[in-house]
Amino acid sequence: MVNNVHNYSACTSAGGTVVDSDASYPQCKFNGSSCPTGWTQYKNYSATSCAICYTIRYFSDGWERYLPCSAGTCSDRGWADSSFQPSCTCPYEKKSSYGGIWYNYGTGTCVAPISQIGCY
Repeated sequence: MVNNVHNYSACTSAGGTVVDSDASYPQCKFNGSSCPTGWTQYKNYSATSCAICYTIRYFSDGWERYLPCSAGTCSDRGWADSSFQPSCTCPYEKKSSYGGIWYNYGTGTCVAPISQIGCY
């Protein structure tokens, strides 16, 4: 395994899966957002699972608020050595809400927590 800290058996015993890495040795992939005790994250290897898409909505009262898209789409980021967070698309909306008009301009922030992490 990477840096010879753990071996294959230690990976699988801890609930992980042995996967290739860009190093000469494989790494261990765990479900969840952090490595188990005694393990260290390998570079930025991880995958995300999109939870919800938010966008800034501009209200007629002059306030900006982050609110969930009513029909936004958010994609997952597959397994990669990356800290990149997925983006999402929110449909254009113009509605009356709580007596004010709000406008959604079509881009959003994807809340996509890490669902898998690479460790050694």
